Amino acid sequence: MGTTTPTKAWFAYALDLNRIGFDLLRNATTAQSESAAFAIHGLFVPVHQSFQSALLLAERGLVGDARTVLRSGVEGTIAIYALHSDAAFIDRLIEAHRYNQRKAARVLLDNPAYLAATRPPITPS
Repeated sequence: MGTTTPTKAWFAYALDLNRIGFDLLRNATTAQSESAAFAIHGLFVPVHQSFQSALLLAERGLVGDARTVLRSGVEGTIAIYALHSDAAFIDRLIEAHRYNQRKAARVLLDNPAYLAATRPPITPS
């Protein structure tokens, strides 16, 4: 589907950005020990997908839907920027998640009814 002259340059620019995004995805390598960079790469995938979806919707004249999808991509971009600005943020986020997992486990383990229902019966050998 062709675009009209006033928007043709913008769509060409958007397609170039899309190609750059593909190149970034194709060449991205990060060690799992680099938590912040690993999370940034993980967040970039849905951001790029949102950009592609918005581009397709806009090309087909569905501007309202394109804005909605693009808003999702912007939210992911904000998260990427936050991680880039404060590399320790992801470590704090991981620690908070682990803390909540331990807290939930303690609640369950302090419940005698839960323990009775989940522990296997002890049989003498």
